[in-house]
Amino acid sequence: MCTEELNNAGSVHDLRNCLLSFVSTLGFKGYSFAIIRRVKSLFLHALVCGTWSDSAQARFQAPELFHADPVVKKSRTATEPFAWDLSWYGDEDPVQYQLKNLRLDNGCDSGICLPIIEAFQGRSVLYLGGWGINVSPVEMLLLHLIAQHFAGRINVIQGSTNLSDKSGGTFVSKGELSPRERQVLGWIAFGRSSKDIASIMTISEHTVNDYIANAVSKLEANNRTEAVMRALLTNQIDLS
Repeated sequence: MCTEELNNAGSVHDLRNCLLSFVSTLGFKGYSFAIIRRVKSLFLHALVCGTWSDSAQARFQAPELFHADPVVKKSRTATEPFAWDLSWYGDEDPVQYQLKNLRLDNGCDSGICLPIIEAFQGRSVLYLGGWGINVSPVEMLLLHLIAQHFAGRINVIQGSTNLSDKSGGTFVSKGELSPRERQVLGWIAFGRSSKDIASIMTISEHTVNDYIANAVSKLEANNRTEAVMRALLTNQIDLS
């Protein structure tokens, strides 16, 4: 039984493999599990674990693609599980066309999204993808319950303020953010561009981008938005 195996898992790596084994029996090729937080009008996503290759994740997480993806967009506000397929992506729009091809390149033409609503308007989301996916209402309910259990087990193992890296280990910052790096990430969280931040802090845009690059590296993030999320979840910046 999947829930028993999840309960016996001692690490995020074990949880990752247990879930992959279970969803594979239902025809899914892979998954990703992310935490989502909203700050003002900005949605912050942090990948906790997943089974897609690093190259596939890097392509998908390009800002111009990731934030335009209709599945990701709906997952930010959906309260119930939902299914998706390639009809969600149009061929006329260049970005949608790229997203569609990216799904196809990774052997996915359909999937489901399982949002887990948490306290204080937070949420985590399990994204499952595969080929020709068609789950029954009973299977959808089961998967939602498994997703909730999976999220709970990650919180127990990792602690509510920690993240894991892509390999399933404990997330530890490579170094403390400097006051300037914290300040820059704070402005990013409120939707400011590098140019805006340079004007606010009376420094050059090049210097702002250097601060961002340093923070991304220290937090082992994929981009500036994920760096903000990781900084928030490890209590290195406070936006209250």
